[in-house]
Amino acid sequence: MTKHFSLLFWAVLFFGGSLIAGEVAVQKWLYIGPLPIQKVAFADSVPTAEQILIQRYLTKERYWPMERDYISWMRDERANWSIEQDSILAFADPSSGEFIGYAAAYLTTDRWQELTIKARSTRPILLYIEGEEAGKCAKANEQGVYEISADYTAHTGKHTLIFKTVDADTLSGEWTLSARAAVEEGCEGTVAWDVAPARAPAYYGDYAMFEQLTRPAISSDGKYVAVLRSKRDDEYKKHSWIEIVEAAAGRHVETLQMETSLSNPQFLEVDPMLTFTTVKDGKTTMWMYAIESRELTKLLEDVEGFQRAQVTSSRRFVYYEVEEENSDDDATYTLYQRISDKVTDYNEHKRLYVKSLADGSVRPVTEPGSYDLFNWKLSPRRNEQIFMVRSLQKTVRPYSDYEFWVFDAASGNGRLLETRPNIEYPVCLTWISDNEIAYAFGSHDADPADTVFHNASNLNLYVLNFNEGKSRNLTAHENFAVADEDGHQRIYWNPKDKMIWFQAVVGGHRQMMKIAPSGERLQPAIKTRHDYIDYPSLSADGTTITYLASSSTHWEMLYSQNTKGGTEQRILDINQDLYGKVVFGNVQEWDFVNEDGLLIDGWLHTPANFSMDKQWPLIVYFYGGVSPRDIRFYFTYQWWLANGYCVYVLNPVGCAGYGQEFADLHANDWGLLATRDVIEGTTKILEAKPFLDRERVGAYGGSYGGFVTLDLVSRTDLFAAAADMYGISNITSYFGGGTWGHWYSEIASPGSFPWSDRDIYVDRSPLYNADKIHTPLLLLHGDADDNVPPVESDQMFAALQLLGQDVVYAKFHGEGHGIVGKFENYIEHREMMLEWFDKYLKDQPEAWEARLEKEK
Repeated sequence: MTKHFSLLFWAVLFFGGSLIAGEVAVQKWLYIGPLPIQKVAFADSVPTAEQILIQRYLTKERYWPMERDYISWMRDERANWSIEQDSILAFADPSSGEFIGYAAAYLTTDRWQELTIKARSTRPILLYIEGEEAGKCAKANEQGVYEISADYTAHTGKHTLIFKTVDADTLSGEWTLSARAAVEEGCEGTVAWDVAPARAPAYYGDYAMFEQLTRPAISSDGKYVAVLRSKRDDEYKKHSWIEIVEAAAGRHVETLQMETSLSNPQFLEVDPMLTFTTVKDGKTTMWMYAIESRELTKLLEDVEGFQRAQVTSSRRFVYYEVEEENSDDDATYTLYQRISDKVTDYNEHKRLYVKSLADGSVRPVTEPGSYDLFNWKLSPRRNEQIFMVRSLQKTVRPYSDYEFWVFDAASGNGRLLETRPNIEYPVCLTWISDNEIAYAFGSHDADPADTVFHNASNLNLYVLNFNEGKSRNLTAHENFAVADEDGHQRIYWNPKDKMIWFQAVVGGHRQMMKIAPSGERLQPAIKTRHDYIDYPSLSADGTTITYLASSSTHWEMLYSQNTKGGTEQRILDINQDLYGKVVFGNVQEWDFVNEDGLLIDGWLHTPANFSMDKQWPLIVYFYGGVSPRDIRFYFTYQWWLANGYCVYVLNPVGCAGYGQEFADLHANDWGLLATRDVIEGTTKILEAKPFLDRERVGAYGGSYGGFVTLDLVSRTDLFAAAADMYGISNITSYFGGGTWGHWYSEIASPGSFPWSDRDIYVDRSPLYNADKIHTPLLLLHGDADDNVPPVESDQMFAALQLLGQDVVYAKFHGEGHGIVGKFENYIEHREMMLEWFDKYLKDQPEAWEARLEKEK
C-alpha cells in the first residue's frame, strides 16, 4: 500500500498538470454527495443555505479523504468518496430539501510560495485548507455565481483543500464547482493538483498527526498489557489515556480515560492490578484499577511534589516519595552556600511516606537531611524491605557519593551496604533475591588521582550482594551500554531462567540481553526481527515480555512474546491507517573507518522520490557526546526528506554503546576528535555519493551537538550553512553558568578546570575562535534554559555581529532546554531552521525573507 501511493504521489507531482506561473485548474476531483440534511427537532424554520454552510458536520480528521473512504451520515448510512475526471464538477440534481456536497483536491508545491486559490460554484461555497476555514461565499454575484478568492502561503509539500457547497429549495439550476490556483508571476516554483492523499510530512506540525505509545506495562502473570497512548488535538494540546489489551492475542480489554491525562501505568507484582496517576492543578492523584472486576480505587489524592510510588504486593500499603517545597517565591535573593545549592536535580527536601490502604493513615519513612533521596525500590517478597540510594554532593571529584542502603520499614533499622563515588546515577534498581539487587551505573568509579579519564555515561550492569557489601560489574568489557531513558525500568529479574534481563544500547540499535548474576552466559534474551526495541516490560512470573519496536520508516508498535522462544506478536500498530497516506523516505547504513582506524556508524536517509540523476542538498546531524543517534523512527529526518534534502547522521567517537574505550574518547575532547569525525565522515560521503551536492551541505546539532556545530564552523568551510540549537559557545561560562555545568564537566572534562587548563576551556571554546567562522549561522535558544543558559548564544551572536558575519539569533520566550515547552514553539524553531537551510542550500530565500518582513 505504501509503495503504491509513493509511486503515485511522485508520478502525479512530476508528470501531472503542473504550472510554474499563472493559473492551474483542478482537473480531477474527489467528491461525496449530495448528502441530505436531516430536519432539526423544534426548529422554527428550515435552515438557510448559509446556516448549513457554516455548520461543520465533519471533524478535521476527516478532511484527508481518498477514493472509497466513507463517512457515516444519517442513520448510520455510509457515503463514499468517488473520483470525477473533469475540471468542472457537477453534483447530481437532488430532490427537494437541503443538501451538502463536498469536493476535495490535493495541491502540491515544490517550494515555499504565496498562492491565491480561486473557486466558482453555482451554490454557496466554503473552502477549508488543511482543515481550517480559508474562504466563504454565501451571496451570489450578478451572474448568479458564488466566488472565493483566498490567499494562501504554501510550504513545500502537499496541501488538502476541501470545498463545501450547499443546495436548497430556494436555489435552482445545475450544481457545479470549479477551482484553480494562481501563482505569482516570476515565481520559480511549481504547483500541481491530484486526488491521491499520499504525502510526505513536509510541515513540522504534521508530527501531531501521529499517535504515540509509551511505557507499556505487563501484568504479573503475563496476561494483560497496559500501554500509554497519547495524541495532540487541533490546538496541539496533548491528551493521554491507557489502553489495556491481552498480551497473547492483542484483544482489546479496556480503555481508561479521565478528564485529565493519565500517566505512569504499572502493574502490581501479584494479581492483575494496575496503578496509574493523574495530575490536576499541579497535584497528583494515584489510582488502582482491578482489571477482572473493573473496580477503580483512589490510593492517593492531591499530593503536592509527588515523585514516584509503589504499592506493596500485599496491597496493604503504598509507599510514595514527595519533593517538599524548598524555596520562598517572595524571597529577595537565594543564598548559595554549597555547590549543591545551585544544582536543580539535587534536592535535600525529599521524603518517603507510607500510607495504610486499610485505614488511610500516613507516616513518614525517611527524614530529609544533607542528602538527596535519589532512588528506592521495595522488595517484592519482603514488603517492608526497601533498597535506597542516597546522593551526597561534594566539591572534590567526582562530585557525588552514592550510598546504597537496605532499610526495614517495620523496625526503622537501616544498614549502609556500600558507598560509591561516581558522577552518573544508579538507575533501574531490580531485586533479584532477598540479598541481592541489580542496577545500571557509570562504568567506572572515578578517583581524584585518575590519569586515565572515563566516560561515566557508558552504563554497565552491576549486582550488589548485601552480605558482601560490594558491587560486581557484569558487563565492563562488552561493546554495549545498558539503556537508561525517561526513567523507565529496563532491568528485570526472570525467575524462570534465573537470569537478569536488560536492555542494551548496541551502537544505534537496542536489544534485550540476559546474563546470570555471576556474570556468565551473556546472550540475547529474545529473537526479534527488529533492530530497535524500546520500553521493555517483563512479567513478574518471567513468562512474557512486551516492548515497543520501530524503524526509521515505521512509528513504534507494541509487541509481546513468550520468553521461552515464542513468536513475537504484534499487539498494537496505532498509526497503521496513516501509512497509506504518508510517504516516508528510505535509509541505508553508511559507515566509515576514521583516521585512527575506528569504525564510525552512520546512516544516509534519502527522500521517497530519490533519484541518482540529480544533485541533492545534504543535511548533516550529530550529537557528538554521550548519547548515540539511533535507527528508531525520528520524525525530523522524515521532515527533512519531505522537503527535498538527504540526511547524513553519524555517531562520532565518544558515544556510549560502543564499549568503554570508544566512550572514553569523549573525556576532555571538546572539539578535537568528535568534530574531526564529522568533517571526515561528511567529506567521505560526499566523495562516495556523487548525487550529493558538495556545494550545498548544512549541519546542525543541539546541546553538546550545538557546541559541535559551532566548533565545526570554526574549523572548516565545508558547510554552506549551519544551525546551533541551544549549544555551548564558551566552555568556561558553561562550567559555572549551567545549573549543573560543573557536573557535566566531570563527564566531558574530568580532571580539567578553567584555572588550570586554558587549552580546553579557552582555546577550544568556539567563542574564542569566532573570527574563524564564515558560515551563515542560525542560533536557537530558550530564554529560560538553565541547562545551557542562553548567554551561550548571546555571546556568540554578539561576537559574530561585531565581526560582520551572517548570523541570526532567535530567543524563545519562556522556553527551556530543547525549546519543547510549547508545542507551537517546537514547530516554529524547526520550521525556522528549514527556512534558513532553504535559503542557503536551495537558493530559495522567500520563506526566510517573508519571516523577516513580518518582524519589521
